[in-house]
Amino acid sequence: MYLVDTSVWVDFVRGRHEPHVSLLRDLLGNPLAVSITHLVYMEILQGARDPASYVRLQDYFSGQRFVGSSTRLPDTRPQPGCISTVGDAA
Repeated sequence: MYLVDTSVWVDFVRGRHEPHVSLLRDLLGNPLAVSITHLVYMEILQGARDPASYVRLQDYFSGQRFVGSSTRLPDTRPQPGCISTVGDAA
């Protein structure tokens, strides 16, 4: 089993053509070969560019195999004011 780091997932999601992304794509052919931690999951969600991207990332990554001390996913529902776009008044 491979524990995939946030930086690899980011490159994968952005469609970059890098050797580590190619390896990840190959590994994703076997659902038991890849895992993430809750921390990686949270980091990926924090990088969402807008609420729609957040939901897409949440849907995709909540289906991944998680490793760590808890099998329960953290509450990742967006809280009011947590996601903003450039130029929004805070």
